[in-house]
Amino acid sequence: TRTLLTRGKELLVQVAYNLKALKDSEEWQKYGHETFPKFCQEELELSQSACSKYLAVAGYFAEKYQPDEIGPTDIEKLYLAAKLPGTPEENLSRAKTWSRDDFKQEKNEVAPHAFQKVCYCSVCGLSEERHP
Repeated sequence: TRTLLTRGKELLVQVAYNLKALKDSEEWQKYGHETFPKFCQEELELSQSACSKYLAVAGYFAEKYQPDEIGPTDIEKLYLAAKLPGTPEENLSRAKTWSRDDFKQEKNEVAPHAFQKVCYCSVCGLSEERHP
């Protein structure tokens, strides 16, 4: 089981790099989709959120590393690391050694939560900002 999980992590990193290459080459347009996220949803059955995460990971780490140099690393931790200040080297090290809780704690220290009151229309449900 551990071997399969390790291989799965390696494959998800490769998927991220392949998605970036596909998007950059514009090959996805051959399938007739209006946007790359629609291509991902309809052809690859990837949510827009997952597609965005994979592209963010590859976009951040690809200039410095090939997928095999990243190795078996949790794609979610790579995504969280890519959003932190620091170099790709520092953030890859964080992704390999930190827990997801470590990332949450760091995020809260770097950018504490700020809440704002949002009002919604009781008739149509639109927020005050979007209401006509």
